[in-house]
Amino acid sequence: MSDFTPGEDEPPIYPVSAPFLSTGAGTPPADPPARRSNLALAGVIVALLALMFTGIGIAVHGMRLSSTTTGPTAAAILQRAAAARLDDTSFTINQEQDLGVGDASNGGVAITVTSTGKGMFTRVPSRLQVIINPIGGSAFGASATEYIYDDSDLYVRLPTSLFGKSKKPWLKIASDSNNGLSNLFAATINQATITGYALIENPTLVADSTTFAGRKTWHIHGTVPAANSLGLLAGASANVVSTEDLWLAQDTLLPLQIVIHQTTNLTLYTGTAGGATTETTKTTTTLAFTAWNTGIRIALPPPSQVTTQLPTPPLPPTSTPTPTP
Repeated sequence: MSDFTPGEDEPPIYPVSAPFLSTGAGTPPADPPARRSNLALAGVIVALLALMFTGIGIAVHGMRLSSTTTGPTAAAILQRAAAARLDDTSFTINQEQDLGVGDASNGGVAITVTSTGKGMFTRVPSRLQVIINPIGGSAFGASATEYIYDDSDLYVRLPTSLFGKSKKPWLKIASDSNNGLSNLFAATINQATITGYALIENPTLVADSTTFAGRKTWHIHGTVPAANSLGLLAGASANVVSTEDLWLAQDTLLPLQIVIHQTTNLTLYTGTAGGATTETTKTTTTLAFTAWNTGIRIALPPPSQVTTQLPTPPLPPTSTPTPTP
């Protein structure tokens, strides 16, 4: 490289050493203050962004954890269902009874009776009407059963063989009745069967979400306290165990299906020493709901057709024997 000599009119050139580029000796020229401040600010921003995104990650992780927590409990669902709007409803009934008469190992027999029917319920006034027809029940002397609950009073339609010519086919059993007829209360479906969710003990959620009749439902299982009013009969005692499965629609909290499993052990005492027989009845009752809040009404029987006393069945006609000549 040739030397350069400035002219007379040009400023002189002073040599500048740059040891920082090669040997590292010496002091490098300082950066402009403004540039150093910008770099420091950028570092702070990066650190803050890192902390912010770390915090967002923690928050998102927390939200994911909270979203995987369990849903409502069975008790909470039942409480909400009890407050749901159910003015009235209609349902079909399918019932299967396994009747054990006497000791099966000692000449006893077992009979299975299947029945179908229908029912209606209104909240105001509190009424429920049920009609059950045994399939092939005539072979066992059974006939159709119809009853109406009006609040706590019960109206039962009597078979023709009982009311005879009285023209009063309905028997009314008051809620404060204190006689043997009160055992009918233990064997029937009543209003609490439809809306008595608070009576279900030890409820458990069988499935968080299941599908029934094309709708998302909650399936709840629990035990139902059964009235042992059969024990009010003289010379008898009873033990009743009842469980219930309930399917509730998730969108409306209205019942779609109720299945009741009931086992009744009825002990009859003969009056002799050690004389007693036990009859076991296992009943499965399925209520499948078909309509809700349609404005149905349940009419009570006319007073002229109602009696409060169980009539004496008419005696069969007797024939006078023809004397032998």
